[in-house]
Amino acid sequence: MKFDSATMWQKLTCVDNDELMLHKIATTRPRIKTLESIVKEKYKDKIAALPGKYGTKKEKAKYRIDVYDLKWQMDRTVVDIRCDVESVHHLENVVTAHANAEEAIQYAHDFCMWLLNNKITINNHVYAYMRRDLPYVLESNGCVVNRNYKPLGHTNRTTDFVDYDDYPQCKIVNLEGFANFRKQHPASGYLFHDGSTPWRHGNIHCLRGYTVKLKELIKELGI
Repeated sequence: MKFDSATMWQKLTCVDNDELMLHKIATTRPRIKTLESIVKEKYKDKIAALPGKYGTKKEKAKYRIDVYDLKWQMDRTVVDIRCDVESVHHLENVVTAHANAEEAIQYAHDFCMWLLNNKITINNHVYAYMRRDLPYVLESNGCVVNRNYKPLGHTNRTTDFVDYDDYPQCKIVNLEGFANFRKQHPASGYLFHDGSTPWRHGNIHCLRGYTVKLKELIKELGI
């Protein structure tokens, strides 16, 4: 599937901002209130008995574990909320529209170049498509997946695992070029991290750097 700027622009402007905002408010507020009440009830005795800075090492370690568990619950809730917001965009699953991973990578590169050349603001609309279509990890077995660890073009934002063997479209054909690129960028196959996401607000340099990296990957793959 080739990137079409006119089609993308139409998709990005078809969702009503008021509808999206109302949906976010309707789904987010009740969930956060419910989460806060659960957290307060679950941790009220522990919070009251916190050892503070003078507690023993064992008590402090247990407290850190509790805090980590709480953070994990909050992160999962944020993912669920984002899944609902994404549904408002009516994002279609286009993973089968790509013949192979090379084609999906070229699509992602053209998408990024369009964003840069036209100075498109990366709002919630754009973010949803970038998260679906941009490569995040180059797996050692030749699979290329998005930020959700799903095949490129896959819209599933849940934590469910996906069997990559069911999606031959997410696999690289030119494994030699693929291996060469991974050697040149020894970061366990990651094209960016959470501090340098191409959709990072207010930092266009992250998107530029990511686009350059995609261009290098395309060159190695001989696309």
